[in-house]
Amino acid sequence: MKKILSIIAVAAAVTLSGCSKDSENNSFVTLLPSVELKGESQVFLNLGDSYTDAGADVSIGGEPVSNPDVVSDVNTAEMGIYSVTYSTRNVDGYSASASRTVYVSDLSHKTKWYTPVVLKRDGKDTYPGIVITLEKASDNSKKIIVEDLIGGYYKYGRGYGDEYAVHGSITLSEPDADGWAEIVDFEAGIIESWAEDGPVESITGKFNVNTAEYEWHTKYLGMDFWVK
Repeated sequence: MKKILSIIAVAAAVTLSGCSKDSENNSFVTLLPSVELKGESQVFLNLGDSYTDAGADVSIGGEPVSNPDVVSDVNTAEMGIYSVTYSTRNVDGYSASASRTVYVSDLSHKTKWYTPVVLKRDGKDTYPGIVITLEKASDNSKKIIVEDLIGGYYKYGRGYGDEYAVHGSITLSEPDADGWAEIVDFEAGIIESWAEDGPVESITGKFNVNTAEYEWHTKYLGMDFWVK
């Protein structure tokens, strides 16, 4: 069945006792556009990878659109965060769109990469789909610079922006035979708006230098953040 949107315009009288003739015959129907991505909404690529987008199902009133608008800035020759957006518009001006985020990074984990996180606060799962940036410090192979030591909870999850990220780094021990190293030290900034409440209390956990898998627990402002 075709999707139909009915819009009824009603002229309001001061006494609400009736409608004027001007309000008659102002209803109309329009066929709604729809855009649904094929595949995942996030894609992680290595530098230099070839990339063909999975596409999207685009329709108006249930009928396929053969030539939707497509805007893409993906460049796999440079590390960065890119997007592919599909959109369409019907004759009445109603539009629909959907975007896929494409992360291009060093998946060999030698320099800088983007990584999705599983984030818990006080033991409860929160905000799926967050991606943060990790980077090896140029002067210290055992130090990992972390975009947000609380896993993007406020920056991305709550949408408060970068000033609510806890920037910093973790320092690792010598790895074991399987590549796992303990977090032995950390440097952490604070959220300035809450500076009077104190610094990060502790960060404990581990990091795999071969696979870049990680899990750590940040204790901050009396709250517990588990990032992995």
